[in-house]
Order: sequence, then structure tokens, then C-alpha cells
Amino acid sequence: MALGSDWPIAHYDARAVLATARTPRGAASTRAGLTGLEALEGCTTHAALAAGESHKTGRIAPGLRADLTALGLDPVTAPADEVAQAPVRLTVTGGHVVYRGT
Repeated sequence: MALGSDWPIAHYDARAVLATARTPRGAASTRAGLTGLEALEGCTTHAALAAGESHKTGRIAPGLRADLTALGLDPVTAPADEVAQAPVRLTVTGGHVVYRGT
């Protein structure tokens, strides 16, 4: 399943996308949400595969485009509500640090 934060119908903050995927609402509320790992994969490797760009993005690996955000907590194991408000520690775009938090 591919998730993203650049759709007109989705929140632009990837932290909110990760949190929402783990805590379904409305008609989906009778089913379990995604696990933390499934949500993270949906925003990274699965989204890159769906976009036909898995050969150049979606993972942190030598030779791939370095677009990433480092959070102040582990989005896989932290509770969904904490992920939504997680501090951003670092943002890298095209291999260049564009934000460094405290």
C-alpha cells in the first residue's frame, strides 16, 4: 500500500499521514490500523515503487536520492499520537541538509 503527503486529499505533513494510517477513522474504524512499520513503508518504499522510482528513492542507500526527514522518535514503535507531533531533527533534500533542528 502506498501512502503519501503530496495528494490534494491528504495532509501535507508526513507525520500526520503516518499517524492517521495507524488510527483509522470513519468506516475504517472497525478494522485495525496499519502497524508502525507498514505505515512507514507505505510512505517510503511502497510509495517509491508505486511512482516507478524505487530505483532512485524510497530507501536510504548509497546512490539513491537523499530526501529524508529524521524525527526525534522512532515512528515504527512510538504511539501514533506522538508520531503526529514528533519533533523534526533533520531534513535532507537532494543530499543537502535544508533544516537542522535542536
